[in-house]
Amino acid sequence: VGHSERRRWFHETHQEVANKVREAMAVGITPIVCIDQPYARAQFAALSDHELSNIIVGYGPAEAVGVDIAPSPQRVQQGIGRIQAMVPGTTLLYGGSVHGKNAAEYMKIPGLSGLMVATASLGPEEFAGICQQVAESCPLPGPETGP
Repeated sequence: VGHSERRRWFHETHQEVANKVREAMAVGITPIVCIDQPYARAQFAALSDHELSNIIVGYGPAEAVGVDIAPSPQRVQQGIGRIQAMVPGTTLLYGGSVHGKNAAEYMKIPGLSGLMVATASLGPEEFAGICQQVAESCPLPGPETGP
C-alpha cells in the first residue's frame, strides 16, 4: 500500500494509507507499506507503534520508479539506513529500477531483506536471473546432518 504512483496519481494521503494498513491487518494480511525517502517520517507518523512493528517496509525512491535509471547501491544504502533509524528492526525491501545488472549488488546492502521487481519481472529470463542472484546472495540453510 502507499506506492508513490498511487499517492501521486490518486492523491492518497498518509492517513488513507494508514487506514489501508489497518484494514489489511484486521484480516490477517501483513501489508507492505511503500515509503519514499522525503516523506518517510510523515508516512510512519500516521501509523501506530503496533502497526510499525507488524508491517514490511518497501523503500522505493519516486525518482527510480518507472525509469531505467537505477540509483547506486551506495545511495540505496543511505536511504535504507535512514529508514532503519526511524523504524529499527523492520523488514525492508527495495524497489526502484531493479534489474539483472544490479540485483546482486542491492542484495549486499546490510539490513535489506529482499527486492521488489517491477518491469524486469516481465521478461522471464531476466526475472529468473534476478531470482537466482537473490537466492545466491542469501542461501537457505541445508538439511541438518544426523549423528
